[in-house]
Amino acid sequence: MIKYGNEVNAAGFTSPMELRFTCREASLPYSWSEDASYSERGDFDLSGLTIDQSSGIVRGTLFNSSSGKTLKFKVIVKDSTGATALFGPVYTITVK
Repeated sequence: MIKYGNEVNAAGFTSPMELRFTCREASLPYSWSEDASYSERGDFDLSGLTIDQSSGIVRGTLFNSSSGKTLKFKVIVKDSTGATALFGPVYTITVK
C-alpha cells in the first residue's frame, strides 16, 4: 500500500525552491514522476522545475516566462515491488 503526504499551495518567483513529497508503508526505493496524462496540467516542463525521480523533490528556479501562471500537476510514485500510486490531489503552484 502506498500512502502520500505534503500538499503544495503556492510558490514564489525567481529564487530557488524545493518541495518534498513523502511516501510511507511501501518498499524502498521509490521512483517519482509527474503524471503527464493529467489533462489540466500546466507548463510544468517549461517552468524551470523538475521532479527528482529518486527523492521525490520538486526543485528548481522558476523561469521569468512562468510569471503570472498557475502550474497544476499530479505525481506518480512507484515502489520497489512495482506497486504504483497516483497521488489524488492536484498540486497547484501559483507563480507571482
